[in-house]
Amino acid sequence: MVPLDSAPPESIAPKATWKSLEKVRVVKVAAKKAPSPQGHMHRAPKADPEVRLEPYRAYKPRPFTREEREAIEALANQKVLEAVSINSKWMDRGEAERKYGFRLYQGGGAIGHTLRIIEVEGFDTQACGGLHVGNTSLIGAIKIIGVEGIQDGMVRLRYVAGGEAVKWMQKQHAILEEASAVFGVPPSELVSAEQKLLDDWKQRGKELEKEREELSRREGVTYAEEAKKKPEIVSGAKPFESFGLSYPSALLEKTALIAAKNNPSTSFVLSNTEGNLVVASGTMSPFDASTLIKDYGVGGGTSHFARGKRPITRMDV
Repeated sequence: MVPLDSAPPESIAPKATWKSLEKVRVVKVAAKKAPSPQGHMHRAPKADPEVRLEPYRAYKPRPFTREEREAIEALANQKVLEAVSINSKWMDRGEAERKYGFRLYQGGGAIGHTLRIIEVEGFDTQACGGLHVGNTSLIGAIKIIGVEGIQDGMVRLRYVAGGEAVKWMQKQHAILEEASAVFGVPPSELVSAEQKLLDDWKQRGKELEKEREELSRREGVTYAEEAKKKPEIVSGAKPFESFGLSYPSALLEKTALIAAKNNPSTSFVLSNTEGNLVVASGTMSPFDASTLIKDYGVGGGTSHFARGKRPITRMDV
């Protein structure tokens, strides 16, 4: 890890190295001169075509912005196009640390009194015992595909390089083409088309809520009037019952409460096809809702309103 006692640099620049156990396949790119010190780098699992980098964000403890990410990516690819030479040499550990500092170990610690030093000419130096290409052009195109915050002061850059970068971009292009076909617009208009769909969906949700409110009001009034026509309910011998309704639980509750408000001398017991059960007792009803609900299922509440569940029977479906 790089010492954190220096002022944060003002410009952004990447670092590129190449490692492999059997063939050249892993690219490590870092924002060496980003508006924060460079930090830890970790190689992804062998079978994973992606590479991850975790830089320590000492001066700006937040994920990279899109602008910073694009600047890092652009400068990394610039170094690839410049075909910068990558050289290796052996040095005494003490001599290497005095010359290059502890930034030598940004990719991990090194063992031994003699270190193998990898130098990207005029760009970066690191102690590493792995395999490297002769110059940066052999790395191929570099594409950052994600940034993740993993803990305080630490973010993860996910990226691909070379052939994997080409595959990733082809896949993204295919997704754009499919999305364009679904929306019936060119890729440049996808964002506005998606926003319109979202706005329409929200508006439809508001309209549907209004329709539900009206339905619960209408049905509640209807139940209240029906209860007035049944002598056994008017006398207080039994509550009004209606089971197997297709209403969602929220609408079921509103309907029962409106019915009890419009007929305060009655209790209303309603349930839907999912077994949701509600009891609403008017202010002059002889029934306690929290007690009455136990005659039909399980649940609880107050003397005027209770909710719970009841077994679903054939009559409910």
